[in-house]
Amino acid sequence: MAVCIAAYIAMRLWGLAAWCLDGDEIFSLGLARQGWGEMTSSAIRDTVHPPLLYYFLKVWISIGGQSLFWFRLFPMIACTLALWPIILLARRCGLKALEICLVVALAAPHPYLVYYSQHVRMYALLLMFGMWSLYIFSKVALTENETRRRRLIAFTIVNIVLLYSHYYGIVVIAFECLFALIWKRRLLLSMITSALVTLIAFAPWIYGAVKSAQAKGGLDSNLGWIQKPSFPDLMWYYVDLSGAGSVPRYNFAAPVLIVLGVAALFFFRRNQTRVIFFLALFAYAPAVFSFAVSQFTHNSIWGHRHLIFCVPPFLMLATLCMTRLATPVGLGLGALAVLWAGLMVHQRTLGIHEKVPWDSLVLTILDQERGATQPVEFYSLDQYLHYPVWFFLENLKAGDSAGFAQVPPRSEMPRLSRDAAMIKVRRQTAVADLPQTGHFWVAFSSSWAGEPVRSTLKIQRGCRVGDPVVIWDKFHWITAFPAWCGT
Repeated sequence: MAVCIAAYIAMRLWGLAAWCLDGDEIFSLGLARQGWGEMTSSAIRDTVHPPLLYYFLKVWISIGGQSLFWFRLFPMIACTLALWPIILLARRCGLKALEICLVVALAAPHPYLVYYSQHVRMYALLLMFGMWSLYIFSKVALTENETRRRRLIAFTIVNIVLLYSHYYGIVVIAFECLFALIWKRRLLLSMITSALVTLIAFAPWIYGAVKSAQAKGGLDSNLGWIQKPSFPDLMWYYVDLSGAGSVPRYNFAAPVLIVLGVAALFFFRRNQTRVIFFLALFAYAPAVFSFAVSQFTHNSIWGHRHLIFCVPPFLMLATLCMTRLATPVGLGLGALAVLWAGLMVHQRTLGIHEKVPWDSLVLTILDQERGATQPVEFYSLDQYLHYPVWFFLENLKAGDSAGFAQVPPRSEMPRLSRDAAMIKVRRQTAVADLPQTGHFWVAFSSSWAGEPVRSTLKIQRGCRVGDPVVIWDKFHWITAFPAWCGT
């Protein structure tokens, strides 16, 4: 077990500060830098995430500062602490010591878990407290024990903390009540009582969030970019859940194999039906629920990251498929698991861009604008592209390298601070509204569907355009280039 836990930790420390903060992480740091009252007000205005993460981060950076490694260490530690309830839950589900080791070993290189262990948002808290909630619930749901008052109080407190970590905690609580309704109805009254107390404790935040949403005319500004999921999107979630998103050609085979294995478990291990159903419910059903709700709500609530608490139950099911089915089947699945784990480790060695290197873009722009004597405007054609550029420039203006993976030498900071002060970042701008004269920068992403801006400026306006600077991650790319018009 110690070796498996060490591997789990090592995979999360590996490359922890290899990439700069992305836009969402910058938002987390920005709120954590504020005073307590201002931070709470900002979180309420944001509306779409409860505030607990920001409170934790404020304390965290007050202890160790704002270096990239220290900042990212917070979610890494939270996801590591999540192993405690995961191991306890596995024991409660009847997994043996070697099977629990296998669960941890499968979790160690799982790309879904590793990514959010290094992402400074609330998903690490959702995983940790979601697992505590499931473990405490399992202590009464998977046994014939009666509900004890102390256990019910602990369960309620954990669920309150879970909700203040992420709204998807409601999904965890809802499916716990559903399981009680199906398998242990005498537990249902206690579950409903606990859920009501949890919602009452969460009501002050809900009141503030609803008022904020009404004040800004809905949540389109926050959630409008999330498209309603299609059936292929749902299927791709299960590919991610199985950790096979990076496996070419055969990525859809992994979830299919596990589903067939679970069906076989139900058939051949009838004495374990309650445990198998428990794990299958929390591994598979929340995604279907999120998919269905998103079809009928004005704003989609779909997102793989919101379902991170489904991964440990899924890995427990996968382990049971390898150890409890007929020997040839188990050995075959085990061999595939070893092959998969090796491939995931190999993927890490390739240094694939996990996040867009915004710091590299900013430093490249400042290198090209070295010694500028006139303000240079930076225009973004995408809605959110300007935000990380603004953040890194503002940090450099203040002589601060927080969030940088490519930390500039101290000797360069005075020059970078002067040059950064000359760059004026503008919010989303249409091509037609770009300046007719002067020197400026233009940036857009691969998701931008407008006209070819470089040729428009060069051919239609007669501007001179410089070589593009291109940065990317494994999902999309960003292009920025300088232009001189009317000269």
